[in-house]
Amino acid sequence: MYDAVRRLVAFGDKLAQMLDALELPKLNRPEMEFLREYCKAMEPLATTLDQLQGDQHSYFGMLLPKLVQMRSKLQRMLCDSMQFCGPLLSAQLTGIGTRFKALLAMDLKDMADPTVKDAVLAAISHPQYKLKLT
Repeated sequence: MYDAVRRLVAFGDKLAQMLDALELPKLNRPEMEFLREYCKAMEPLATTLDQLQGDQHSYFGMLLPKLVQMRSKLQRMLCDSMQFCGPLLSAQLTGIGTRFKALLAMDLKDMADPTVKDAVLAAISHPQYKLKLT
């Protein structure tokens, strides 16, 4: 859905002409602003999912760094005042925090879940990330 909305927004001024040609109602200014804001709010999640679902260049070592990067981007965006999509950003952060709580805490003392240790080791072993702190 993100890709479809992004494509509609990319048409910009031509979108009104296309809707006229298809005899569909035009989108008014607030609707277009919402679609632009939606694209901005969903971009970190959509790009992260695309990267992690790759067939050839997707590795377990990418999971933890990508999750941390995505969470950081969403938190920065939440600080920006969004007119329409603030609740969407909050819901994404809550969902990521709930689903990946153990991974994002990176508590290596929690040996009950070996996935955390494996994810950290995979991330620091990945040539792209290693021990980068940023």
